[in-house]
Amino acid sequence: MLRGASGEPDAVVHVLNYLGSNHDVMTLAHELGHGVHGILAGAAQGPLMYQAPIAYCETASVFGEMTTFSFLKKQLAEKGDNAALLALITQKIEGMLNTVVRQIGFSNFERRMHGMNAEYTEWNEPTKLSVEELDGLWLSTAKELYGEDGDVSPMKTAAICGPTFRISTGPFTFTAMRSANC
Repeated sequence: MLRGASGEPDAVVHVLNYLGSNHDVMTLAHELGHGVHGILAGAAQGPLMYQAPIAYCETASVFGEMTTFSFLKKQLAEKGDNAALLALITQKIEGMLNTVVRQIGFSNFERRMHGMNAEYTEWNEPTKLSVEELDGLWLSTAKELYGEDGDVSPMKTAAICGPTFRISTGPFTFTAMRSANC
């Protein structure tokens, strides 16, 4: 977030790949939702208090994404482009399912890493795990959801998603369903 002389947020900068696809447009809308939230929260609460918990932040961004989805869906329906409309809807459903499944996978991995047993029924004392053990734990928890044939990357590759482990699926699911209008 860029701040002006008064300390108030002047701009929020987002860098992303953009090739003009419907997916890119919705990703941009999602990120702009974060930007709008940052500007409004910063103006209302000041620089020390504007950072909200992740669940709250995702509500604004998913709302922006789903509002854009509804707009694109309406445009395609009015044009009568049923093939593009079907593609848009199926991509959105696939994306929403993958987001929820991925977040459940992250949650399961994190719980197992911190001592939850393999049946997810009781907590044990956490133990120190090697990189190889963490990788094996990640692969086993991901394969529980995606199956043996699922496209699951080893933790060494997936580690770039680190901060995402702490995101709850609730705000994604609730906001998406509330604003989907489908």
